[in-house]
Amino acid sequence: MQQLPSDLWREVFSFLSTPDLCVPCFISSTLRDAAVSNLNTRFTDSIQWWKRRKQLPTYNQEIVKWWLSAIRQTSKGEVLEATSRDQLEIVELLGWDDAGLSLRDQLLLAKEVDILPKKVEWGLVNILIKAITHGSKRIITACHQREDITKTLAGFGLKKLILNDAFVREEENLEMIQWLSSEGDIEGLPSVTWPPTTISFLMNTRGNRFATRGHRDTLTWLFQRITVDDILGSKLYSGAGEGGRLDMIMWLEERKIPCNIAHLNLSSFVSSLSIFQWALQVMNYCRENGFGLPNVNVLSSIAVANPSFDAFQLAIDQGYITIDTLPDVHHRASEYTQLGILKWLHERGVLCPRITKQMMGFDNLGILQWLEDIGYTMDEQHTGSSDVKEIDSTKNDLAAGFNKADEEVYDVLIEESSRGIFNVSSLEHLLQRKWKKSEGEVQMWFNRDLKDITKQWLQHLWTYGI
Repeated sequence: MQQLPSDLWREVFSFLSTPDLCVPCFISSTLRDAAVSNLNTRFTDSIQWWKRRKQLPTYNQEIVKWWLSAIRQTSKGEVLEATSRDQLEIVELLGWDDAGLSLRDQLLLAKEVDILPKKVEWGLVNILIKAITHGSKRIITACHQREDITKTLAGFGLKKLILNDAFVREEENLEMIQWLSSEGDIEGLPSVTWPPTTISFLMNTRGNRFATRGHRDTLTWLFQRITVDDILGSKLYSGAGEGGRLDMIMWLEERKIPCNIAHLNLSSFVSSLSIFQWALQVMNYCRENGFGLPNVNVLSSIAVANPSFDAFQLAIDQGYITIDTLPDVHHRASEYTQLGILKWLHERGVLCPRITKQMMGFDNLGILQWLEDIGYTMDEQHTGSSDVKEIDSTKNDLAAGFNKADEEVYDVLIEESSRGIFNVSSLEHLLQRKWKKSEGEVQMWFNRDLKDITKQWLQHLWTYGI
C-alpha cells in the first residue's frame, strides 16, 4: 500500500461517493490523507472533517453492523441517508430515535456548526419528513404502523415538512402534493386525511419554489383551488426569476397572473442576463408610466448558488451590486465554485467584508485563508468550531485573527452555553490543552446529562479540573 503514489490513491478515490470515502480513513493514514484530499473539494464546513460529523455508508446492512461495533454509534446523517433510499431494515438497525446514544454523543450530535449551532437529533418526525420528501413508501408505512402519521406531523410537523428545502425536488411530483392535500391516494401509502389548510399553505409558502423548478402541472392544479392576488403572484415571478426561468415568467404572464412591482426584489432576478434585463425593463416601464416602484438602490445580498456573471456585471454597472452587497453562499456548496465567485467579485472591487464572518460560521478554513491573504480581517467576536480555534497554532498567518487567550475564548463559550448553545468540541479542545489530558479523558467529563452541564460546572472545570 505504501508503495503506491498518493496521487494514484486520490485518483481512485475520486470515483467514490462521499460516504464511501469515510471508510479508508479508519484503515491507514495514507488512505486517510488521500480521502481527505478528495473531501476537501466536496465539503466546506471543515477541512479537518474527520474530527466531526463523519457520515458512514449505509447501503449494506453488514457494513452498518461492522461500523456500529468497530467505529462508533449512529448519527442522524446515516439514519436519514438510509431513509432516503427506503432501507427499512437499516433504519430499524440504526434506531428510530437517538435515545440509545451515550449522553455525550447526544449532546455532541445536538449541535452542528452553521451560522449558529442548531439541533440535529432525530426521531420519528425527522424520519417521516425525509421519507415523504423522497417517496420512501416502506418507511412511510412503517412510521404509520408505529403512530398515525397525521398525529406525528400534527401542529408544526406538516408545515416543517412542506418548508423543508428538499420538499420541492427537481422532478415534479404532483401525485405526492395531491396525497398531502387529501385529494388523491398513492398505491403503497396509507389513506389518511390531512388538515384542510394544507393546499393554501402549500401555495403561499412553496409556490415560489414550484415556479423556480418549473412545476407547471402543480401550479396549474393549485391555481384551480387558490385565488392568486398580486402579492402571491409577485412571489411566483420572484421564484421564476431566482431559477433563471424566463419561460416560467412568460408562462405566468400568459395566464395573467397578477404582479405588483412594489413586492419584487431585484436580487431575485440576477440568475441570468435575460432575466435581469427583463426585470430592468419592467422597472423602466413602471418608472415611465408612473407606477409605484420599490426603493432599490443597492442590493443588500445576492444569491450566488448558480451565478450568471453577465447579469452580475450588468448589476455592477448599474450600481445595484456594490461592496455593501453580501454574497449569499450556501454552507455546503462546492468550495471551488464559491472561491471562484468570491475572487470574481473581489477583482471588481465589490466583495463585501462581511463575507469573512459568514465563512467563519461555516468553518471554511480554505476560503478564510484566502480572505486573510487579500487583507480581510477576522471577526474576533465570532466563535466557530474547534477547527477554527486551532488555526492560531496550525496556521500562523491567520493567528492575528484569533489572538484571544484560551481562557477568554473559554469564557465566551461559557456565555454561549448559558443561552443553550453548547459547542462541545471547542470546550473539550480548550480543556484538553489546559490540563494536558488525553482526548478520551476530557470526553468522559462531558458524558453527563445536559441539565448537569451548567455555567458554574464549566467554570469549575477550567479552574480546578476533575
